[in-house]
Order: sequence, then C-alpha cells, then structure tokens
Amino acid sequence: MNKNEIVHRAHAKGKFSHGRREFLRFASLFGGGLVFAKPFLAMARPKGMKMLIIYFSHSGNTRQVAREIQALTHAEMVEIMPQIPFPENYDKLVELAEKQASEHYLPAFKVEGHVDFNDFNVIFLGFPIWAYTMPMIIYSFLDKHKFAGKKIAPFCTQMGSGLADSEDRLKELCPQADILPGLAIWGSKAAESSQLVKDWLKNNGLCQQE
Repeated sequence: MNKNEIVHRAHAKGKFSHGRREFLRFASLFGGGLVFAKPFLAMARPKGMKMLIIYFSHSGNTRQVAREIQALTHAEMVEIMPQIPFPENYDKLVELAEKQASEHYLPAFKVEGHVDFNDFNVIFLGFPIWAYTMPMIIYSFLDKHKFAGKKIAPFCTQMGSGLADSEDRLKELCPQADILPGLAIWGSKAAESSQLVKDWLKNNGLCQQE
C-alpha cells in the first residue's frame, strides 16, 4: 500500500467516525428513539369507526396510556376533570377516594375539550382504579352520558387490582352500550404500554395492521 492510499483510507475512516459520532449525538437528542431491530407497525382504523378517547387521570399514568391509544388510532381525545381539584397528597387522596366510594358520592366534573359525543361510535374510557373500583368521578360522568348504541372500550391503570369491578359496573351504568374487554396497565409501566395497547386494540377489532 502506497503512502497516498494510506492517507486516503485514514481520511475516510476519520470521516466515518465523525459521521457516526454526529449520528449518535442526533439520536440522543430524541431520547434514543431510533430502533433498528424492530420495524414500526403502522395501525389503521377500521372503516366506519369514529373514535373518541375520554379519560380521567390524576397522576398522569392514565393520560400516558390514553396518548398511546391516540397515537395508534388517531382518535380525538378529551379529559374529565373535577370541578374541585382532588388532593395531591397520596394519603389524603386515598382517604377521599374511599370516602366517596363508601358514600356513593358523585363529585362535580368538567370535560376539557369540545366535542359532540353523538359524533362517535367507539368510546375509549380511561381511568385509574381507586378503592377497587372506578373513581366516583367516572360514575358522575356516566350518570350524564350513557352512550347507548356505542362501543365502550375501557382501559385503566392500577397497582395490582387489574380492572377490578369496572367492566361489571360499566354494564350496569351503560346497559345499552356494548362493553368491550378492557385493558389494565400497571401504573408504573404506563410509559412502556405501547405493545400491550396494540395487542388490545387488535383483539377488540379496533385497529388493523396496514
């Protein structure tokens, strides 16, 4: 190998190393979100389905799952919020949740987002599990909205109780709706729920692989 070839190869190697460093720096700016071993599987909404995500989230875990669903279905999304904010302190929140459940108290709520529920035929309904049931604010919401003739796909975040009694309560509260099998995600795993959400959507016929 002559001197010119050695210089050319060293220069090319230097350019490659620099380019690789720049690429890795670029990838790190986006949270390492470039994955090569697993191709992205795009999901398509079945024809005729108009979807809406309605959720209540206190800690943010249920909101995270709602966003995963939205990313895969492109559904519109609104949030249920209490008129009087719930306590941030965990012990006080548990006390309030248990008190509301035992007294069947329906707290006042508001919906953040402007949609006409009549425009949709599939409702994704999300909530955390509190006191082994849905938060009473969900009962408040469903006291006003029965979603007759629509599909309701419940999803929850929880710490070991699974869906608890939520599916049975939904059938009681919305007797003319079609309650689909629900999805329960561990609260601490909400940010890693994408594959579970995909499988659930496909099993319920709510999306299909393109």
